[in-house]
Formats: sequence, C-alpha cells, structure tokens
Amino acid sequence: MEQALTLELDKGLELEMTKENQNIVTEVSNAFSNAVDKGIEQVDIADEYKSLIKSEARKGELKTAGAQAVEAALRIGAKAIGLNNSTFNSAKQILEALRAGDLKKGLSAAIDIGIDFIKVIPADARKLIKSSKDLLLGDSLDSALKDVMVKQKNTIDRLDKKCDKFDEARSKNDEKEMAKQIKSIKTDLDKVMLIENTINRARSTVNQYELMKNKGVIELTPVEQEVCEKMA
Repeated sequence: MEQALTLELDKGLELEMTKENQNIVTEVSNAFSNAVDKGIEQVDIADEYKSLIKSEARKGELKTAGAQAVEAALRIGAKAIGLNNSTFNSAKQILEALRAGDLKKGLSAAIDIGIDFIKVIPADARKLIKSSKDLLLGDSLDSALKDVMVKQKNTIDRLDKKCDKFDEARSKNDEKEMAKQIKSIKTDLDKVMLIENTINRARSTVNQYELMKNKGVIELTPVEQEVCEKMA
C-alpha cells in the first residue's frame, strides 16, 4: 500500500504527528468514510458492491489509502500556511491546512487505489465508481468535515468547563470532585485535536493534580504551578 500510494506524503515535512494531529487524521478519515457511505448510494452499481465499498472505507485498503491522503494533506497544508508550532489553534486553521494540502485531490487518488484493491468488483463497476468521485468528495465530504469540527468545538468547550470545575473543587478542598473532573478531562484529552491553549490548560491541570497526589497536599507553590504549566 505504501508503495502504491505515493501522493506527496513527504515525511520530511516538519509537522510533528502529535497525538492531537493524529486525532485530526483519524477524525477526517472518519469523515471521508461517512462521505463514501452517503455518496456511494448514488452510484448505479449493485447493492452488494456498495456494501463492500462501505466496509472497505471503514476497514481495509480504502481506509488505509484515505488516512494516508489525509496525513499528506495535513503535512503539506501546515507547511503551506506557515504553521510554526506542532499544534493547530483553531478549526478554521485545520480546514485552511487541509485545503492548502489539496485534501480532495489526495482522497481522489486514494479512491482510485482503494477501489483497485477490491478485486471482486467488476472492471466496469470500478470504472463507474472512479468516474463518480464527485458524489463521494463533494457536498457529503464537506458536510462530514463540518460535523467533525462542530464535534471538536464541543469537546473543547467541555474541557474548559471541566478545568473550571476542577479549580472550583480545589478551592473547596473537594478531593472526590477533583478526581472526578481529572478522569473526565483525561477522557476528552484523548479525543481532542485542536486549540493549543485549551490543551495546555487541561494538561497543566492534570499535572497539578498528579503532583498534589504525590505530595499529599492540595496547595502548590507558585514555582510548582509554573513547572506544571511548562510540562503541559
């Protein structure tokens, strides 16, 4: 697959594939799969082939090709818009990078490659699917990407509120509530993919909590709090 899908995936590009950036690849790849689900229904092929393509978009060579195309677009786009740090600052910046990296062109190539791997689909059906890629990469993909960004914004908003609740619990010496909020913050951190300031605040909050547990006290010195922020 790596040999087949060359695209412009240049590993020398400087964007670090942090956990947050890998989450972008995952979420946008899922948006691609959702677009394929919706768009393939408009292509005049047998239902059994439609089901097979949907499955491949979720797990298989088509999914792998799509994920590689997304990463390529993200790396190329980040460099094109002059991103000078490893974390994106907004949903708008992510979309700008994906556009600058020509996401749809990469996904178009991914469809060609992924479809060719499904040998049981007749040649005429494969040709029809390839000629109908605008149905898979048009409005359906744009709508799916919008849903991803809305979902991420909601996660960011939740993280901010949970950090506020942690601070409030800390001021009341409520260790049970603090532990509850930390567990919830960690769960959202595993899902979030943007907004550097919020990510750093959430990580700093987790660092402070871990240090408080290790010390057995709630109060931290200004120096200790600063260290927790720098470790975020």
